Amino acid sequence: MIQKLKTLHREQPDTFAIYMIMTASLVFRIIYMLYTSVYDMQHDVGTPYENYGHLGYIAYLMQNWKLPDFDVREAFQFWHPPLHHLISAVFLNICWKVLPFMQGNWEPLQLLPFVYITITIWVIYRILKLWNIQGNALTFTMLVIAFHPRIITLSGSVNNDTLCVMLSFLAFYLALLWYQKPTYQLMIGSALCIGLAMFTKGSAAILAFPMAFLFLVKFIKNTKTVFGQLVVFGILSLPLGMWWYVRNHLLFGMPLNYIYYMDTDFIGYLGNMPLLERIFNFDPHYYSFENLYLQFEGRYTDINPIIGLLKTTVFGQWHFNYNIYIKVFALPLLLTWLILCVVTLAAIPSFLKNCNLKIESISIVLLFAVQFFVYYKFCLDYPFVWSMDFRYTLPLLICHGVLIGHYLNEKMRFHKYVGYVCIAFAGLSCICFGLLGFTF
Repeated sequence: MIQKLKTLHREQPDTFAIYMIMTASLVFRIIYMLYTSVYDMQHDVGTPYENYGHLGYIAYLMQNWKLPDFDVREAFQFWHPPLHHLISAVFLNICWKVLPFMQGNWEPLQLLPFVYITITIWVIYRILKLWNIQGNALTFTMLVIAFHPRIITLSGSVNNDTLCVMLSFLAFYLALLWYQKPTYQLMIGSALCIGLAMFTKGSAAILAFPMAFLFLVKFIKNTKTVFGQLVVFGILSLPLGMWWYVRNHLLFGMPLNYIYYMDTDFIGYLGNMPLLERIFNFDPHYYSFENLYLQFEGRYTDINPIIGLLKTTVFGQWHFNYNIYIKVFALPLLLTWLILCVVTLAAIPSFLKNCNLKIESISIVLLFAVQFFVYYKFCLDYPFVWSMDFRYTLPLLICHGVLIGHYLNEKMRFHKYVGYVCIAFAGLSCICFGLLGFTF
């Protein structure tokens, strides 16, 4: 084994570096998964002992082995499509039967998101390779992706985000491959992935915009060849993606675009804030050392979607106050991410101008723009602090990866220093989440 690694390092240094990064990320995420439970660092997890939250949804399916026969809006999180919860129910049932001593233990559920995120990292890597990002540029970019704080936390998240991310990213990757060489196999694969992604969570539809752009351009260029393939895409993806919403609309009158709306008297409600105040207030104190994490109440309750997005990209909605040393590293971690966001934006003009994959590059920038528009609309339509969460914009990971990789690949201004920032970001992320492990 050691000899094989030495040979790989000598003959394919890029591949060796990526292999080591992915392995280190995998080990680190296993450690994270071991020191957190199905109740730690979770979103809307609920409890398996009543019809509440994602665990309640999974428990209901395990107990009844049928879809809810009541208005799904009556049980918290039951309005989500059931694919993730069905897979989780089957998986946990098998675990308990094969290992009887695990009966009643819900921790094995973390294995599924761990696998999903591991595959997602690989998919992003393959997308980067499409733009011929290589050498140090690929290594630095993969450090950012593999040790990104949300990649780490998602690895133990038992809600439906991770399966949705894996399937939708894979659908987009297959669509990019299809644009370069249209085949029925790639089209069927992309259709199944996006359909199953929407069968997992409705937000997967965001990837439909850049994919539709790729399909439209290819259709205009080569109508006769791809028309049948596009028809097949629609036949497969639409029923898979929409049947749950149509079912609930017909049975219970639930709107097709239903989103749960919390009471306005909850802490964190921002509907009484002036619109311009929310959009343009960038008071530095909102992201000062004292208000480093997302603030839900008090004088400096977070109101600005950009600031909220920056904070939650790194820390989620959690306050890492469990360990006094974490905050020392948390501030530079946030600052390094801010620098990488600036790099992402700075890379766009060159990316569109100099890249050989013109249409594919436009699809990346289109995804970036559409995701930001949808995010802002969501934050303003559902004016709560927790609406400003990076987990609602996870496709931005693709955009960040490709654009940062392009910046480094083209050896643009400050190229060397951006590489150092990538290393610092990955290192600080490991330090913060490593220290977090001593608090549980």
